[in-house]
Amino acid sequence: MDKKTFRRLEYICRMTWYIMSLPNYPLNKDKPNYLVYFTNWCPACEIFEGCSSKNYRCTTCPVNIWRAEACKLAEEEPDHDSSVCDRYEGLYCSWRHADNYKEYAYKISKSEWDYLPEYEEIVLDSGIDLDEIERQMIQLFYQSS
Repeated sequence: MDKKTFRRLEYICRMTWYIMSLPNYPLNKDKPNYLVYFTNWCPACEIFEGCSSKNYRCTTCPVNIWRAEACKLAEEEPDHDSSVCDRYEGLYCSWRHADNYKEYAYKISKSEWDYLPEYEEIVLDSGIDLDEIERQMIQLFYQSS
C-alpha cells in the first residue's frame, strides 16, 4: 500500500467518525454500511490485518493511541489476543457505552495516524472500491449535517 492509499483510508476512517458525531447522523451508534468491506468495519483494522508482520494484536495499527497501548500490552500480557480498541478503556469503549457518544466519536475522528514501513507490503482486497466508499461517505455527510 502506498502512502496515497493509506491517506485515503485514514480520511475515510476519520471522516466517518466525524460524521457519526454530527447532530443529524441517522444511525445512532451503528457504523455506516459502506464500512462493511473492511475488517471489523474499520479501515485501521484492514491495514493491521494486511500486515504479515502482525506478531501481536494491533501492534501495527495505524492509530497511534491504540498501537502504543498494544505495544505496552504485548510486554505485559503476551497471550492478549483481542483488539486493543475493544479492550482498552479509552475512546472506542467510551463511545460504545456512553450516553454522550457523539463526543467520543468526534474525539476518535481526531486520533493521530502514522504510516509504518510494514504497510508497503499490503495489498487491499480487490472488492474494496475506495471511490464508491468515499461517494457514499460524502452523501452521508450531507445527510447528517
